[in-house]
Formats: sequence, structure tokens, C-alpha cells
Amino acid sequence: MKTRKKITIGVIVAFLAVVMVGYIYLFTGTKIKNVSNDVIKGDEETKFLVVYFTRQGVIPGDVDAVSSATQSSNKGMEGSDTEGAARMIQSLTGADMYQIYTAHYYRRSFVGTAATAWIEEQLNLRPELAAKPDNLDDYDTIYVGYPIWWFNVPMAIGSFLESYDLSGKTIIPFCTSQDNDISISMDYIKAVASGANVLDGYRIHAADVDDVKEWLQRIGVLNENNTKDLNAEGNSKMETENSDKRYGSGIVPDELEYIPDGYEAPADQQGNLQKITYNTW
Repeated sequence: MKTRKKITIGVIVAFLAVVMVGYIYLFTGTKIKNVSNDVIKGDEETKFLVVYFTRQGVIPGDVDAVSSATQSSNKGMEGSDTEGAARMIQSLTGADMYQIYTAHYYRRSFVGTAATAWIEEQLNLRPELAAKPDNLDDYDTIYVGYPIWWFNVPMAIGSFLESYDLSGKTIIPFCTSQDNDISISMDYIKAVASGANVLDGYRIHAADVDDVKEWLQRIGVLNENNTKDLNAEGNSKMETENSDKRYGSGIVPDELEYIPDGYEAPADQQGNLQKITYNTW
């Protein structure tokens, strides 16, 4: 009987030790320093704000094969996929911008980040943030960007949105994902943006500014007479003419950086196009 009791106690102690070590590894990364509460002002006085969260901003060290952090799949944009999408929206709207950082780095390895994100999602946790604006009183419309983690929104987005009274504000979500549509994250956004009017979201992946502009026009944020666009170098310019990228009609642009879903290449170009995929964490 005593031997069995000792074995039971030993198993419990070993289990608790594993849990403690796992917690230390997954949730006590290095503290992220020098994060500001201030937004980056856009080039126009607007009541729009673009906020976004990206894994590339919350892992230590350089981006490489070990970290598996996402480079932008969006044409003309540098940085992470989500940052590139946020900059597209900023260029079209003149909005202010703010990047969300957690208080501590996630683990640099993809597996480490994925494990932490899974636990946060399963337990509906709210990770501490490194900083955030004092208030959002100056903004009527807030664009909220994020990658899809475990078929949902990274929990840091919940930490941010639940910090403010969003009553009467308009929330416009956008996500970056290779495979998952933004629809799988909309219930969460509506839950944490209590009191706000949440518009239809959009997945921005392997896209260009014309794609984003079309979405913003469709939901009534922009119109043809006041939209801005990006040129090939990523600089803003006024744009009122429609894009000539009519993939469905068989017209192929000079440089096809990705193959849209459902696109059928003309017979004389079969075999010359290559599907490019991206890891959108």
C-alpha cells in the first residue's frame, strides 16, 4: 500500500513538474521593450485607424526558416503578410496605424508559437499587451488585421478590443491566411467588439491594391472618386480607373505573381504559370 502511494505521489509530482516547465517555456518569453502607445499618423486627417497583429512582430531575432514567420505575399508590400495588408488599407484610406504587441515574445520556433497559441485559443485567454493607445476616441472606423491561428483570431486581438468602449464605432476585420476564409473568425470579432457595428471582413492574401480597393468599395467605405492606390514601388497615387486584371475573362496581366482560385489559363499559356504558396502565420 505504501509503495502504491509513493508511486501515485511520484506521478503527480512528475506531472506538475512537466506542467510547470511547459508553462515557463511557452508563456514566459523575453519581455518586449520599447513599444509605444502612440499611433503612426496617416498622411490625411481622418477618423480611421488600422490596427494589426502579426507573428513577425512578436518573435525574437531575424526571420528565417526556423521561425517560419510570414513574408508578405501581397504585391509591392514588404514586411509580414498582415503588415503588408495593413499598409494597403492605410494607403487607400489615409488612416492612422498601430501595431499590436504582446508583453512577451512568443517562441521563435513555429512549433513553440503554435503550442502557445493553441492553449490561448482553447482556454480563451487574453495575453497581456506591451502597450496600447490610451483611448480610441478620435476614431469612428477601426480596421482590425490578423493572421488566422488555429482557425480563429489570435487572442491578442481580444486583449486589444476588449480594452475599449467600442459603442457606436465601426469595426472592419481583415485577415491573412493561405487556406482559411475570414468567416471562421467573424464570430470571435463580433463577441470581443461589443457594441460596435462589425462589417463584412476580407481575406487579403497574394493580393494587390486593386483587390483591396474593390472590397472597400463593396462595403461602402470608398468610392471611385476618392480612392488612392499604390504604384509598383509602393508609393501612393490617386486612382479612379478600373483595373484591367480580368482573370475570369482570360486576360492575363504582364506579371502574374499568383494564380487566383478558379483561374483557367489560355491554352497557349498552359504550363507557364506556377502556383506560389505562403505560410501565413
